[in-house]
Amino acid sequence: MRWGSGDATFGRPIQWLVALFGDQLVEFSFAGIASGKQSRGHRFLSPGPVEFRGASDYVERLRAAHVLVDPAERASVMKERLLAAARETGGTLIEDDFLVAENLSLVEEPHVIAGHFELPYLSLPETVILEVMRGHQRHFGVRGPTAVCYLATSRS
Repeated sequence: MRWGSGDATFGRPIQWLVALFGDQLVEFSFAGIASGKQSRGHRFLSPGPVEFRGASDYVERLRAAHVLVDPAERASVMKERLLAAARETGGTLIEDDFLVAENLSLVEEPHVIAGHFELPYLSLPETVILEVMRGHQRHFGVRGPTAVCYLATSRS
């Protein structure tokens, strides 16, 4: 995609750049944006700027602002929260590595929302329900005592 009047292409609009080497700012610009020592946290849970003293505090300061930088940590938190939400619904999570990988890049810090289907919609075969949730909504399935319900990671 092309944003603004420039020639730079990127999947999302570039709003800021952080470039640090130790405690030193690496100065450069891309798409008309100059690098700095400031980022932003989760837009609802920690709006506003996050200032870095150096590269060593980058991960921790963003974690405190509800942004899990490390994909492995984000995946682990997502799985823990999905399993806990499934248990709370009285069901069992239908684990899906594809959905974890897909949702991993859609959220800064995974939060899970549980939902259910009205009974008339559950006359469809479970496979159809799960495939539509997976392919179109990126929702996780949960097998409950009486039916399938879903879990969605909230997007920011």
